[in-house]
Amino acid sequence: MTWRHAFVIVLLSGCAVLTHQRTTVWRSERSLWEDAVLKAPTKPRPVMNLGRAHDLAGDRELARMYYKDAVFASFDTRRPLYVRRYVRAAAETNLAHLLMSSGGEGDLMAATAMLEQVIAAYPAFPFSHYNMAAILQAAGQCVAARNEIAVARRMDASLTMRGRCFDHD
Repeated sequence: MTWRHAFVIVLLSGCAVLTHQRTTVWRSERSLWEDAVLKAPTKPRPVMNLGRAHDLAGDRELARMYYKDAVFASFDTRRPLYVRRYVRAAAETNLAHLLMSSGGEGDLMAATAMLEQVIAAYPAFPFSHYNMAAILQAAGQCVAARNEIAVARRMDASLTMRGRCFDHD
């Protein structure tokens, strides 16, 4: 065996080890975003997505913490304005969604107030309108709920909602 063959074998072995190490990062959404936050802790999008991963896994407290961190990180003026606005709207909408799903009347009022602020600041973010429609439907305000979902659907046609305000349409 020549030194070239030995070099290729060592190089390929090293690539195999590194590939195996990276596959562990991709084993779940949470591990992927944990790695991204570890490597870029001040970037708001990975922080928000890690919050979303914890939210989907049912860990509401960690989700809330990461959403709040993403809102804080969105104030970093080194980021493009459109990124800061999008991430802040998404993180605040996700925080409102956590409050909505808590189920308490005070939580619904806080979620409504938060979504009203998000919609006023970022009217082109469809998921804020979608969540507001869900709150309005829960409150029995079907006309207002239909109006909000219509606004959301103009921005993202894939958004649909079921429930007493929408099932009979």
